[in-house]
Amino acid sequence: MAYSGTVTLRPETLTNMVEDILNSLIYHGFKKIIIVNGHREANLPPLKIAMGRVRNKTGAFIGIADPFYINALAGKELSDVEPGGIGHAEELETSIMYDRYPDLCSPKNAVNNIPEERNEYLQHDPNVFCDKILTASDVHQYRERTKDIGVMGDSTTANKEKDSEYQQRMVDNISEFVLYLEGLNIEIIQTEIPL
Repeated sequence: MAYSGTVTLRPETLTNMVEDILNSLIYHGFKKIIIVNGHREANLPPLKIAMGRVRNKTGAFIGIADPFYINALAGKELSDVEPGGIGHAEELETSIMYDRYPDLCSPKNAVNNIPEERNEYLQHDPNVFCDKILTASDVHQYRERTKDIGVMGDSTTANKEKDSEYQQRMVDNISEFVLYLEGLNIEIIQTEIPL
C-alpha cells in the first residue's frame, strides 16, 4: 500500500479465503494439498493459520511451498549480492522479470538500495543467518526506505539466466516433494462445506 494504485487484503480475508478453498477441495476428495505461495514470506502468517486449522479439523495433509524455504539453497547459491541485498524487487525478483518480461525491463535502471543503517536483529535477507526479530511493516517507512521506486535490496546483479536456474530448481524441489507425498497415507477425519 506504499504506492498508489495497489490493493491489499486483510490477513483475515486471506486466511478465510484459503481455508474455504482447502475445505472445498477436501470435500471433493483431495487428501494432500500443496499451496504454492508466490509472494515469498509476506503471506505466510495468514496461510499458516489456514493450513493449521484445516489440517487439524480434517486430517488432510497441507503444505506450503514458499521460495524462502522450498528454494532456500538455490536462492543462496545463485545470489551475488552483499548481505542485506535480498528484499523486494531485488536480484532474484528482477531476474524473474528479465526472464519473463524483458520488454518491461531496463537493466540500466537497476539499483542497489541496501539501507545504510542496518540493525542485525532486523535483518530481512533470508540469506543472512543471524538472530532476528520479526516486526510489522510500516507503509510510510517502507515508501521512504524504498526511495519511491519500490526496490529494497540490490537488483544490479539480476539476469535472466539466474531466473531460469532458480525456477528450474524450485520445480525440481516441488516435484521431489510431490513424489514423497505419493507414499504418505492420509485419512480424512471430517469434511466441511464452506457455506
